[in-house]
Amino acid sequence: MATPPWQWSFPPPGQANRQQQSRLKSEMERIAKRATTYFHQENFAEASNLYSEALPLAAQLGDESDIALILLNLSSCFLRLGRFDLAFFGAQEAISVHPTRLKGYDKAGEAALALQSFNQALEFLRDGYLMAVGLGRPLDKEPLTFLLRMAEVIPNVPVGDVEMILHSVQPVQSLRNMLVERLVAEQKWELVHAVFFCGGGGYRPNSGGIVTGCDASMINLGTLLYLYMAPPLQSICDTIRDTIRVLLQHGSGLGGFTLEQGDTPMHALLKVELGKGEDSLPVMTIICESLKTRFIKALQATDAKGNTLLHVVAMADRERQTIQRCALRAIRLLLNAGLDADVRNADGKRADHYARRGSEVFLCLERGSGEGLKSEMERIAACATAYFRQENFVEACNLHTEALQLARQLGDGSDFALILLNRSSCFLRLGRFDLALSDAQEVIGTRPIRLKGYYKAGDASLALQSFNQALEFFRDGYLKAVEIGRPLDNEPLTFLLRMAEVIPKVPVLSDVEMILLPVQPVQSLRTMLVERLVAEQKWELVHIVFFRGGAGYRSNNGGIASGCDASKIDHLAPLLLLYSASPRPLEFIGDTIRALLQHGSGLGSFSLEQGDTPMHALLKVELRKGDDSLPVMTMVCESLKARFIKALQATDAKGNTLLHVVAMADRERQTSQRCALRAIRLLLNAGLDADVCNADGKRAEHCARRGSDIFLCLERGSGEVLKSEMERIAACATEHFRQENFAKACHLYTEALQLARQLGHGSDLALILLNRSSCFLRLGRFDLALSDAQEAIRTRPTRLKGYHKAGDAALEMQLFNQALMFIRDGYLKAVELGRPLDKEPLAFLVRMAEVIPKVLVGDVEMILLPVQPVQSLRTILVERLVTEQKWELVHGVFFRGGGGYKPNSGGIATGCDASMINLAPLLHLYKGAPSPRCVGDTIHDIRNTIHALLKHGSELGRFSLEQGDTPMHALLKVELGKGEDSLPVMTMVCESLRSRFTNALKATDAKGNTLLHVVVMADRERQTRKNCALRAIRLLLDAGLDADISNADGKRAEHYARRGTDLFVCLKRGRGEGMHHHHDSGLIARYT
Repeated sequence: MATPPWQWSFPPPGQANRQQQSRLKSEMERIAKRATTYFHQENFAEASNLYSEALPLAAQLGDESDIALILLNLSSCFLRLGRFDLAFFGAQEAISVHPTRLKGYDKAGEAALALQSFNQALEFLRDGYLMAVGLGRPLDKEPLTFLLRMAEVIPNVPVGDVEMILHSVQPVQSLRNMLVERLVAEQKWELVHAVFFCGGGGYRPNSGGIVTGCDASMINLGTLLYLYMAPPLQSICDTIRDTIRVLLQHGSGLGGFTLEQGDTPMHALLKVELGKGEDSLPVMTIICESLKTRFIKALQATDAKGNTLLHVVAMADRERQTIQRCALRAIRLLLNAGLDADVRNADGKRADHYARRGSEVFLCLERGSGEGLKSEMERIAACATAYFRQENFVEACNLHTEALQLARQLGDGSDFALILLNRSSCFLRLGRFDLALSDAQEVIGTRPIRLKGYYKAGDASLALQSFNQALEFFRDGYLKAVEIGRPLDNEPLTFLLRMAEVIPKVPVLSDVEMILLPVQPVQSLRTMLVERLVAEQKWELVHIVFFRGGAGYRSNNGGIASGCDASKIDHLAPLLLLYSASPRPLEFIGDTIRALLQHGSGLGSFSLEQGDTPMHALLKVELRKGDDSLPVMTMVCESLKARFIKALQATDAKGNTLLHVVAMADRERQTSQRCALRAIRLLLNAGLDADVCNADGKRAEHCARRGSDIFLCLERGSGEVLKSEMERIAACATEHFRQENFAKACHLYTEALQLARQLGHGSDLALILLNRSSCFLRLGRFDLALSDAQEAIRTRPTRLKGYHKAGDAALEMQLFNQALMFIRDGYLKAVELGRPLDKEPLAFLVRMAEVIPKVLVGDVEMILLPVQPVQSLRTILVERLVTEQKWELVHGVFFRGGGGYKPNSGGIATGCDASMINLAPLLHLYKGAPSPRCVGDTIHDIRNTIHALLKHGSELGRFSLEQGDTPMHALLKVELGKGEDSLPVMTMVCESLRSRFTNALKATDAKGNTLLHVVVMADRERQTRKNCALRAIRLLLDAGLDADISNADGKRAEHYARRGTDLFVCLKRGRGEGMHHHHDSGLIARYT
């Protein structure tokens, strides 16, 4: 069979009356019955042919139940014939036709299994289960059956896929109980394991299966325990063991399991586990630890001879039926569970009487839980420590390894961790850093509160040059020390110091920030850290803890010491001397000085010459360096002026103020002129008086070179000469710009910029930068224009023209994402400044709308996420774009991201009020009239724009095609003329917006024609397609239009329809019959 029957071409049904329908149905049933007979006779080929004949008859009748039944029978035939692909497609089609017929999901799953599409099979069975539950079927029927089928498929599907597919499968507890009981009763142990451990159940990944949480208290494990005793294959032993443990956890009992006459089930289980010789004793361990309360009586019970479980272990060890470590583990478990080693059996003997005298088991039973092992372990560990002190690290390592084996048997976490740490120290001395790290990590996992483990792990990682890992270990140690309440000046401080040492070695700064994000020390601890580092003069580390990530701050915003109180640190003299030592000191020194000053530190007793104050000495250092920015003095004079005002105004031993110092340095050529001018401006702005005289009766200007800029600045005040010169040059540049001499204007603006930078007036600097940016734009140097605009934004963020210029330059460079970001930032700043909404905010939104079409949708959504205009501004934006007939931009602001909405849910104009907008021009464009304004417009975008505007309250306006039309009549004619079955605009008007447009829908044109008349006339004159006309009739009848209304000629709509057509029948008999025929036609179309 080349193609499935549901892809055959069938003749469409005619207008069948009831008699014809009855005849078709009886014929279909006759063929289907014959097919079923052949199926029972296992003649599947003939049965499939007959079912294929019955299928088109069922399709013509339109009974979905019959179609689904025949499709499922066909699927069964194909399964028997080995045509699994056709069986699968048939079951899928049955599900789509009749989703509540559960057999479809079963067949689809069976076919997918045969095709080895295990994931798909599991999905169909899951959907069948969910449908059965949704339909309220009895839990012990279809829901249970589907769960059983799922259990059979789960072992064939990867665990991760199982978790994803079965995430929605969350059976109630009673159904989980039934599933487990059925599988246990049928002894399908592999499936029991699967439903407990393979995903689903609404749990987190790897946390359980579809029956996790069931009640297994009615289940008897006897049969499974016999299988555990002697599994058919060693490879499935782990599966059986895990199944036993999970059933015990869910309430199951041991049942009547026994090995020898007189055994209790617990005695028999212990013998099995001892016989396997596994140190872990997995089942007994869970009973003695997690389930001790429930099994305490069973653990303390004796067998027919009065032997306790301790007697069983001792006898098994004596008769060599288990290994010694396994026996010791069992003894420890049982003693910890509360068993008494002094209980005697029927022969009057304790358990230790059956043990080999002098053996570990004997000593353990004689002295209690682990005393013999513990004393031996302590002896060996003491010897190892002695060898370590003698620097015999190899022998110490060997002895620690022996002690570890005993510690593992004892299970004492504290001793175990201590010995591991000691062995880790040996490995570090021997250069085996990988083994040292492994031991330290095991300590952390075994005993997280033993903080030395984090130190050792960090040391080993450093030796291996795994710097990121080392930092993570020290961080974890710090967090654990804080969590367990250690004194801040002990372990927490030590870990912070170790972190400070490692941070410079981590190659990527962002890694430091990510690793140290949770490290947020309290202020007192930050202060202790900085004081310790300053006292030890570890200046590089001081810089690190202030500037390299962590402390819970945003990226690049501080370090683990940011926010400390450095007010008690008053001995910066060594650092300041280091700062002055070289013309170009290490960059970190200046930053460190500034950070400490910001956090409250003083200058101390720093001095360069006798009689200097610390401030005079600092100023001399900065002037000699010739750095125009004077970084430390700038911060002192601006940010910290209130704290240092007295120090700034103080004089040295000769009565010289700081202004005198600057003037003398300039006169003696000990600094650059720009640096001196900058210093003068800073000091005058800080409030220093240029009229103060020194001990010789001279003002600062007397110490300057007469006629120099320094002299004039001191004589006339801060920056007046520079400012007037800057304004003169800028005026000349502006004149050249107006004359379109952009090169000359650009050169002059560059000169004015140098003066503005010296003055430090942000407003003037930003204005000149923007003017030069305009010159660069005219000269085609878009990269320089962008650079100037960006600098203007940084200098003066409130000057909004900078965002416009940056956006223009980025657009010219085709950096559309960047352009959109600049314009967005400008909008946000304009709103923040409270500018009138119809001014700058609107201008920025219009610019955004122009850029949006050039940016990828996903990027638009991310960039415009914070743009959430108020409704009035959205409304102004849309009205402006509609007035200018920029339809592509209207589409962009409704559908291209932003607006604080979720992705794909709207644009920056979504939520506006479009009630004042007239859609007539756009509707003319929709009809097909050319429009030079709508570049690249498509019918899809235009229609979506109409949709959006209508949803937001817009009206149709005075749209008309012929004289006498209402706007709704004209719109309907346009949609019918396009011949689209969906009638997208009319559908929205008649359904979503019906209440608003109900009067317009029921209105008549100048000739009294309703919208129904328009549809029928268009169909009669072949101006639309049949399906489109039928869709329009259904929409209008659903919207409440009356088919009995006559026009001015006294004719109803049906009078204009071609008699006998579906349109005529639909209008004649009402909405119901027309819909029935339309549904039948659509159903047949699915099989053609």
